[in-house]
Amino acid sequence: MDLSFKTFEMSCVKDSRTGLILISIYRPYPSSVNKLRTNDFLKDFDSLLDEVSSLANKVLIFGDLNIHVNRPAKPEVCKFMNSLCTNGFNQHVTKPTHKLGNTLDLIISRVNDVNIIVDWDVKIPPMSDHFIVTCKLDYIKPDLPKTYRTLRNFRDFDNQVFAGDLASSLSKLPHSDNVNNIVSSFSEICTNLLDKYAPLSTKLVAARCRLPWYNEEIRKAKRVRRRSERKWRKSGSEHDRSAYLDQVHHVSDLILQAKTKFFKSKLANANSKDLFSTVNGLLNRSGKCLPIHESAAELADKFACFFKSKIDKISAEFDIDICIGNDSMVQSSGQTTDTLTCFVPALVDEFETVIGKLANKSCNLDPLPTWILKQNVSVVSPIVTKIVNASLRDGIFLMHSRRPLLHLC
Repeated sequence: MDLSFKTFEMSCVKDSRTGLILISIYRPYPSSVNKLRTNDFLKDFDSLLDEVSSLANKVLIFGDLNIHVNRPAKPEVCKFMNSLCTNGFNQHVTKPTHKLGNTLDLIISRVNDVNIIVDWDVKIPPMSDHFIVTCKLDYIKPDLPKTYRTLRNFRDFDNQVFAGDLASSLSKLPHSDNVNNIVSSFSEICTNLLDKYAPLSTKLVAARCRLPWYNEEIRKAKRVRRRSERKWRKSGSEHDRSAYLDQVHHVSDLILQAKTKFFKSKLANANSKDLFSTVNGLLNRSGKCLPIHESAAELADKFACFFKSKIDKISAEFDIDICIGNDSMVQSSGQTTDTLTCFVPALVDEFETVIGKLANKSCNLDPLPTWILKQNVSVVSPIVTKIVNASLRDGIFLMHSRRPLLHLC
């Protein structure tokens, strides 16, 4: 929902897996300073209910609405409750939620979804004029999708021992000028050593969204926070509670620092496209918008016609002679007049530089993970150089399952 109101603040969250919509509301109490009026709030809130009532999802509205529902005779309370009833909603909280004895903090759900609220309670906090309102929902959280993944265990991987064994094995590599033989032998050696030092294991893992700014320091701090909370719940002492709150603030500070550092670095190194994409993500904007269409088939046909006409236009430009200076580089037939007859052999130092600049991205088809390749670049670079030079010499481009065996960019 893309709604905004002047008389109250609202935050809306939708669980994409279950469809449950949670709406949190805070309404400032009317005063001569903010110039807010209760009648305006009732109109805005009625508009919100009218919008929400048209949704098929289960809805839960909660927050500080600053309406004294414990005083049903007041005109504004009558209007508020009538609005709830008209739109098919029910208010659950009946105990005081404020130190003056008023019920201001509410939990609202559809009448048809009344069973979603299993139980609710009001707790008095040590510091605040408002009480804590809690509720239990009869809403099972869906299990995360799980899949079997085959991974290597690099937890106890000793790169120093691995490097010595790799150098020894590569030194015994049979001499050959055939590209296929060299690549096959190199891949076999790497695979055998990986199986020895980091064997494959298959595990059933849950698919979780990995936050790019999340780091090991935050993970450890959260574990300390959980231990502090359990200790406080068990003892109930003020000292343990203070230690728990200190750890809560510490985790919050670490998360804020990690987010700030990550997004500052990302924005500083971003091009215009990545910049807008990052900003839209931070502002929770959806940059994907399909053209206006009446059916999916119609939209697909429009895309097909667009790309076909684009390809035809590019192909038509190939029939035009392109001249650079006085030398005609491309003829109307599309063939070049110049030919490439030889390559300059690559050097080991060049490949060490190229490998050092590679991103730490890998695939199961790679003979070695990129981070291991970079750590052992002095051992591997001679054989990689030999493979590339032999490939250029023989005119062979090695492919495996649509993925190049070597990436040199």
